[in-house]
Amino acid sequence: MKPATSLQQARNKLDSFPIALSRCSQQASAYAKCVSSKDTVSKNLCANEFQTFYKCFQAAVKRK
Repeated sequence: MKPATSLQQARNKLDSFPIALSRCSQQASAYAKCVSSKDTVSKNLCANEFQTFYKCFQAAVKRK
């Protein structure tokens, strides 16, 4: 694969992130609410909400 081709593929994938994020706004909001409601932040805090958001985001990025 040529470097220019892989760079373009990476750029195309990054360009899809705002669209994917907008498709998962409810999940992102639920995760943000969970994290912001805690006094201290630690690993696996709001893990269920994060996994829900992550799965939605992955599916949205794959979807064209």
